[in-house]
Amino acid sequence: MNRSHIFLLCLLLLISLLNFAASQDDATIMQSLKSSLKLTSDVDWSNPNPCKWAFVHCDESNRVTRIQLIQKGIQGTLPPYFGKLSELMVLELFSNKISGSIPDLSGLTHLQTLNLQDNLFNSTPKNLFSGMNSLQEVYLDNPPNMKIMRG
Repeated sequence: MNRSHIFLLCLLLLISLLNFAASQDDATIMQSLKSSLKLTSDVDWSNPNPCKWAFVHCDESNRVTRIQLIQKGIQGTLPPYFGKLSELMVLELFSNKISGSIPDLSGLTHLQTLNLQDNLFNSTPKNLFSGMNSLQEVYLDNPPNMKIMRG
């Protein structure tokens, strides 16, 4: 093998390892989400692989691209590093009982749809939309008890 072939092989191996590490990060974040929520019986998240969970979709690299938990009666909070799901394109959690602060979501650079309305959130970060260059649809409530942090 000549040097260019070895370099190409090393580059492909590195890309493969980076994709694997990123998908493992997604799995860790999703396990944290599972731990922070009280799921109802119709939300089956028993498989160790979040890509096989109900209402969760992944791409061919096992990166989470969609979470659509709509009207499931889910309670709990969103973990602080939830915004690290960098390949997430659709986040629909509307009509549940999720409470606490909306975490920093600035790492969701591919997010196109954000629907968090009809929950019990009490505050948003000042940089809620920072980094969301692909965002096309946003649905949020502004209940009397929600504080919008200003920068």
